[in-house]
Amino acid sequence: MAEIRRDPFSGSVVIYSPDRENRPDFTGIKRTIDLSPENCPFCKGNEDMTPPEIFRISDGDSGWKVRVIPNKFPVLNVEENYNRSDNGIFERFAGAGAHEIIIETPSHSEDIALCAPDYFSDIFITYRDRINDLKNDFRLKYIQIFKNHKASAGATISHHHSQLIALPFVPEEVARKLVVLKNFYKKNNRSLFSNIITAELEHKERVVSENESFIAVAPWYSRTPFQVSFYQKQGHPRFEDVRDQEVENLSEIFSKVIKKIISALGDISYNLVLYNLPFAEQDDAGFNWYVELLPAIGGTGGFEAATGTYINTVLPEKAAEILNKF
Repeated sequence: MAEIRRDPFSGSVVIYSPDRENRPDFTGIKRTIDLSPENCPFCKGNEDMTPPEIFRISDGDSGWKVRVIPNKFPVLNVEENYNRSDNGIFERFAGAGAHEIIIETPSHSEDIALCAPDYFSDIFITYRDRINDLKNDFRLKYIQIFKNHKASAGATISHHHSQLIALPFVPEEVARKLVVLKNFYKKNNRSLFSNIITAELEHKERVVSENESFIAVAPWYSRTPFQVSFYQKQGHPRFEDVRDQEVENLSEIFSKVIKKIISALGDISYNLVLYNLPFAEQDDAGFNWYVELLPAIGGTGGFEAATGTYINTVLPEKAAEILNKF
């Protein structure tokens, strides 16, 4: 039986259609990436195969735990001069920005299901420090950090890595969410995040994990099967201001949840997305930074592309029930 739910952040809707889970797959497409440590540019010892690094977290000796490099094939270039022009209804501006690769480990075949929370702490600290560095560039308005794990989630290299794209504009989807959040805060004198967290903790049926600082839930408006959102219990708007203790708590809950997902579903493809406040926005916008983990199950098609409406085959309550067995 299909069910329609509305995303309280954007107003978009998600259609749940469990019957579609049993569709046959005749694609026969091989979705693996064949790359060995000898020819992988992200492996330890192959540093000369990448552009010069921008940032690193050292392993305490002469090596590294995390490296950041410019993307060799950037979406946007930090060297571009920012300028814009209009031709009637057509607006044009140069692609000034930045595109960086966060290499999360020197090991080619890191099994993150076995990694301690400290592994994830180094990655989140790198996110924080790169945002703080890039926000000094007046041309940049928003930074999107994301991870594509495995080919069907958009990865072109199998070695664990994230990406950062710094934009000279605020994406429309982010702007729409901010309008919703501001209006809710103005009307209720309380953030939408607070209401959602209170409701989730009261009912518990979608809670996957929690600790003193964070709650991980299979959200009511899940766009993909087994989506998990990580919310702060005491919300702050800017990830670049996150304290070390909060990073530790985020890493602890993220480590638990990723292990649950791998135990339940195997080493699946997924996307990781960090949502943050645009630089020019005031801190009282009713926004809290948060993280989403989106397993790439089922894929999207023409209907989703045309309407912005997602079709999901697994209700979030069922997803939470399954994950909480692990």
